[in-house]
Amino acid sequence: MTEKGISRIKKILVTFIAITCLILIACIGVAAKTETYTFKVEVGTGLSDVVSLYMPKKGRISDTFGSCPTIFDGYKKSENKAQAINDTDGTKSKWKNFVLNTDGGPLTVAYGNSLSKGNYRIKYKNIGKGGFRATTTLSLTY
Repeated sequence: MTEKGISRIKKILVTFIAITCLILIACIGVAAKTETYTFKVEVGTGLSDVVSLYMPKKGRISDTFGSCPTIFDGYKKSENKAQAINDTDGTKSKWKNFVLNTDGGPLTVAYGNSLSKGNYRIKYKNIGKGGFRATTTLSLTY
């Protein structure tokens, strides 16, 4: 076989390997499982609320608040923070600040992409004027 023939075989082989790798990466991304749970969260001015859930494997937890929250005390917005606390191993995500508006669209708060499995509490705390009542969809992706 000539050098040209060997070079052509190498190009075909490299192309085949590259395409195979791309397909595997796409399959891994598609294989992630997502579970969603809907909760009503109510946090008075300066107060907190907690939602509990179980994460069966290492993964991601995020909250998506609906587009029509009720803001208390006549305010148009509510300043808040939330944190994911793993009661199984004691780890905590960083506090995530978020603002809900009476006329705002949906808002997503992500607590981390590689949280360990276990029993979680999501703690919501009002840190500004005007608490809130809202529906949230908690998503677990693993």
